[in-house]
Amino acid sequence: VLKAVAGRLEDEDPSVRVKAVKELRTQSTLPDEILKAVAGRLDDGDWFVRDAAVEALGEQSPLPNDILKAVVGRLEDKYKSVQNATVRVLGKQSRLPDDVLKAVAGQLENEDRSVRAAAVEVLGKQSLLLDDILKAVVERLED
Repeated sequence: VLKAVAGRLEDEDPSVRVKAVKELRTQSTLPDEILKAVAGRLDDGDWFVRDAAVEALGEQSPLPNDILKAVVGRLEDKYKSVQNATVRVLGKQSRLPDDVLKAVAGQLENEDRSVRAAAVEVLGKQSLLLDDILKAVVERLED
């Protein structure tokens, strides 16, 4: 059944792709093959498919490093809702590598207040932060 749903990720119709991603999101654990297929939608031409893919991957923890890095790439999405979802999803991961933390810290300068707030929240949950990231978080607490 999961493979049949995953097959719909390649459908021409973006609404079908979104429905497939949302259906896969309901699974607590996805096999690697399907997880990679969902991650493949992170570069979809439609922002709402990318957004759904980010949200679906957020239900999987921990994410493999290659998929985690693909998710981080969505921090630069031109749509703020995708950026916001990406920051929130990264916050669901238990321990983020330093390069990912730096990418999240970069969102402290985002023009969208909700993205900045989500970045502060994510970074605040980490048990260990580099000094420069900690300073950037402290500066944003007054935002």
